[in-house]
Amino acid sequence: MEYVIRADAACTDGVVHKVAVKQGGVVNASDVLFVMDTSHKQDASTGSSSPTATVNPTEDPSIARPELQELQTRRHFLADAGRATSVAKRHARGYRTVRENLSMLLDPDSFLEYGDLALAAQKQRYTPTDLISKTGGDGIVTCFGRVDGHTIGLIMGDYMVLAGTQGPGDTDYPVGSGLQTPSFALMGQVRARGIPVVGVANGYVFAGNAALLGMCDVVVATRGGNSKLAGGGKGTMGKTSIGMGGKAMIEAGGLGVVESDDIGPTNVHAETGGVDIVVEHEDSAALMPSSPTTQPSPLGGAIDINAALKATRLLKLLTRTRATHLISLCDTPGFMVGPEFERTSTAGGSFRTFGEWFTAVAEFTQSGGRVAGLPAGSLGPMSLEGAVQLSTKKQLAKIESEQERKEVAEKAVEELYKGGRAINVAASMAEIDTVLDPAETREWLGKVVGDVLGTRRAMFRVRRDREGGSRL
Repeated sequence: MEYVIRADAACTDGVVHKVAVKQGGVVNASDVLFVMDTSHKQDASTGSSSPTATVNPTEDPSIARPELQELQTRRHFLADAGRATSVAKRHARGYRTVRENLSMLLDPDSFLEYGDLALAAQKQRYTPTDLISKTGGDGIVTCFGRVDGHTIGLIMGDYMVLAGTQGPGDTDYPVGSGLQTPSFALMGQVRARGIPVVGVANGYVFAGNAALLGMCDVVVATRGGNSKLAGGGKGTMGKTSIGMGGKAMIEAGGLGVVESDDIGPTNVHAETGGVDIVVEHEDSAALMPSSPTTQPSPLGGAIDINAALKATRLLKLLTRTRATHLISLCDTPGFMVGPEFERTSTAGGSFRTFGEWFTAVAEFTQSGGRVAGLPAGSLGPMSLEGAVQLSTKKQLAKIESEQERKEVAEKAVEELYKGGRAINVAASMAEIDTVLDPAETREWLGKVVGDVLGTRRAMFRVRRDREGGSRL
């Protein structure tokens, strides 16, 4: 390395009598480098010396050194200002750049980037100048920052670098069979430590990118580009498509010719449960003001297979991460039944889904919980009407009058509903903790969560403290 030693102003001119070191040698802090006589300066033409005169320093402090200028140039090509052509192409499809998304997502002055000077391993394909100007960061932005005051780590693909591609096929180096690629194993370790991971899909997300997305706990996907950003839709609007293989891989496998947009559109993955949250574009993904609640209007609030799988997945996520308490606001007649319901039970059958859900609840609530009802609440088994028909079948059959038989059945159902009123359930067997005035709900929940149940510590913090190390 080079280390500049600045002499005193009085030593800026003189005669060097002896050099005590050799070029490339190793010196210590106390070693003599050279011997210089500053009382006289040597005349270049005669070789004679004369009293010294004051001279200006050889370096202008206002001018950056060449090494610093090189660093500034490299950073210029990382910024959007240094890639104007690529930025214009990105905007034409209605997409934001990585840097624009970061500025929307992170709290001010919290961005801390690592690996920004990495370049693509393609020295045999590109000149050094092209690598610097076109492959800054190697197509991946890795950084830390804060969102609403919470520190997060970010890995973001930069589509403006080699179309966001990555992996062995995009480097000059052979990697054998590819079994030594650590990305997926490391991602698995992050999840195993109980750290919640959120993935956002925008544009084409194929192959390795799709696999990494699938390892996220929560997946947000855009429908495509923002028409306002693309100048009112004058350009070719981009669409989001997710798949384990892209267009080229599908064609090479003899599976036909398919357009990238049609491989795995967002609406397809939303219907299958692969995507948890659908937003219109990147602006909505970064700045979504609120998450709409689920409306219980379909099926009268009865829980079908997809609803059960969604709830089970959330419970498993909370069990693994210990990220937060869970408040369940329940207003449902039960779960769906019938032949159509059984035919749509693709996750191993309705009975298996039922078992998975209850197991997930038991795992999450090992530390216990509290249950309260509202005055209008009614608790009991599913289909009280059906229960009455089954339990009093013989008695009802003996009643000749259809009207009387109906009245007897309705009275029996009414008695069951009366016994299942929340206030009676709390009084008779103390099956629930209390019944609340609706106006007290917020205060009661706050006290239960804050004072009774206590703070839930994230699993990765528990593991870190238990192992006595600073690593996650």
